[in-house]
Amino acid sequence: MSLNPILTGGGASNQSIYEEVTNARHPIGTRAQTPDGRVFRYASNRGTALAAGVVLKAAEISAHMDDIGTNTALVGDTQVNVDPASAVTFAKDELAGGFLSINSGTTGAGMQYRITGHPERDATAAVFTLDIEGEIKVAFNADTTATVVPNLWSETVIADADETHFASGVTPIAVTAGSDTTPYYFWCQTWGVATVLADAASIAIGQSVQTGAGTAGAFEAAAEASGTLNQIIGVNLFTTVDGDFMPVFLTIAP
Repeated sequence: MSLNPILTGGGASNQSIYEEVTNARHPIGTRAQTPDGRVFRYASNRGTALAAGVVLKAAEISAHMDDIGTNTALVGDTQVNVDPASAVTFAKDELAGGFLSINSGTTGAGMQYRITGHPERDATAAVFTLDIEGEIKVAFNADTTATVVPNLWSETVIADADETHFASGVTPIAVTAGSDTTPYYFWCQTWGVATVLADAASIAIGQSVQTGAGTAGAFEAAAEASGTLNQIIGVNLFTTVDGDFMPVFLTIAP
């Protein structure tokens, strides 16, 4: 059985699930699976090193890129100019694979466009030009605003213990610390049997689990707190030992 997962579009990846590289071999977020049914998404690490067997979280929406102004884009345009709320920097194509969600305005609200690329942006730039997939379908007005949503598997980091995030998967290998200039690319597991750091002892077999509140990157039994139920990331497969790496059936993204 090959360790190179099969891409959703057909054919095997040229990168093993146990391999990291510094030159991307697939678009971020690409889906692939192994013959045993495990599912993986192609991810990047631009920050601190990642241990094997830890829960990751997706890059969060920047406050500088939330509900911001846009240009009056016309039907057929393939680019949109956005106006970040404050100084923020991005490496070239750092947001590629993410989305432009149109929040409000006389026209265009409720639409969504996939970001395909953009130039590097420094903190002094005024507007920021985003290339989109396809073209604008409903023209923007002067009051149209938008939010830039990063790709869920771009710039992944170890999940915080505060549980206020989107858990995007689990590392099947340790991943080297990266940067904006030298990201590391790897397969992040999102579905099927995985080995994951446990944040509590004696979690029962069959118990739904969520990101742990005590240890970053770990899992704990899912429980409702103050009327709120956090994201379920999977089902426990064996009675846990606190601090050990235990088998979990992941249900993050099929």
